[in-house]
Amino acid sequence: MSKKKLTVLSSLAALLLIGFTVYKINEEKPKISQAYFTELTEELRAKGVNVGSISYLPENNEISVQIAEDDESIMKDTKQYVEAELEKKELDEVLVSVDNFDFEKSYHQSKWLSASSEIDEQLKKESDEYTGVAVDFHPNPIKYILKSSFTKSNYDGAELERWIRLTNDIIESNDLPNLLKEGESYKIRIRGKDKKILLSNSFEMKPWVKDITIRFWNQAEDEHIEDREAINSFVSASHTVEKLDKVIKTEPLLRYEYTNEDRKMKSYHLWLSKDNKGYIQSLLPGEDTDTYKLSGPSSAVLKSVLHGINEKLELPVKIEFE
Repeated sequence: MSKKKLTVLSSLAALLLIGFTVYKINEEKPKISQAYFTELTEELRAKGVNVGSISYLPENNEISVQIAEDDESIMKDTKQYVEAELEKKELDEVLVSVDNFDFEKSYHQSKWLSASSEIDEQLKKESDEYTGVAVDFHPNPIKYILKSSFTKSNYDGAELERWIRLTNDIIESNDLPNLLKEGESYKIRIRGKDKKILLSNSFEMKPWVKDITIRFWNQAEDEHIEDREAINSFVSASHTVEKLDKVIKTEPLLRYEYTNEDRKMKSYHLWLSKDNKGYIQSLLPGEDTDTYKLSGPSSAVLKSVLHGINEKLELPVKIEFE
């Protein structure tokens, strides 16, 4: 049986850092410190570059920079900037490579992984026969693998069906199916202690949200987004937020609206800045109208989506608060 690359729950915490900067320090090069990588990352982000990771590869004496933008001119400018900064520190012998980092794919995988802890907690309450959960991304479709101490000759089919229902309820409550492209699916499998599959169900993406309506600030006409990945980015971003006790002074970038799976209208103001900060605020009467901060990956993905709609889109350097 071929080995499958499984991402287990124990590595969840590390994988949730996808989209944040990763630092790898070469101890033989004391001039390349963590503080320097931090400074370089902040400088690039201030210039509007969506940095995914910066790492040092000792075998090649090379600094590898991964960014969200898949644009040759931006990649070239980034490479030249890093080379110039290294030269200032008399490190011009260090090579520099700049590559595209699939920010959206990594972000989506982190979202699927994030539900694992909730699934694990719920199933531990359900049965002593449950032993753990893993998520398998390769090959498609995405698979949640629920581990058990059952065997092929000794298991309760009704109990396993209940595990799958509970797992899928959690998946849907986290809006994960909306991260799929049209026609894609995901599976929930239950594996016995001998690693044989005892039960497997497949679930298709339910496209609750048909489109996103946006209107840029001081623009008279609405625009409609019908691309499935772009829709998923807006919906997912709306759920990955942190409440703030602040009031924003800066004018919003745009307003966006959509109808969710409960046939309820959602309407938000959106703020994005060059330093990869993002915020939303609900506009509907009777709803929470506090300010919410988007996650870093959400902000980067939305910036990429909106730059695809409007290449000349100008973002403020930073968002101002009262």
